[in-house]
Amino acid sequence: MRQLTSKQKKILDKFIVAQTVPVDDRWKNNGAPFKGGNFGLDVDDVPNEIWEELIKINNTEILYQTVNGYVSDESCKVRHKHSS
Repeated sequence: MRQLTSKQKKILDKFIVAQTVPVDDRWKNNGAPFKGGNFGLDVDDVPNEIWEELIKINNTEILYQTVNGYVSDESCKVRHKHSS
């Protein structure tokens, strides 16, 4: 299977939530929705420990690209959720 499993998505969702700055505190973070002043997340932000979990669950030849697409899309949703 080349797509992310539901277990992999849950792990990545948990990571994204952990990186998200509460809306009321974003002014302290230069308006950025993610820790470190980031306005988006991508595959390079995923820590090694999480990578190891993802690989154990379902390692595919396109895991890197699939994770990058998922993390980028989901972080974009977070960023735009409260931008209105």
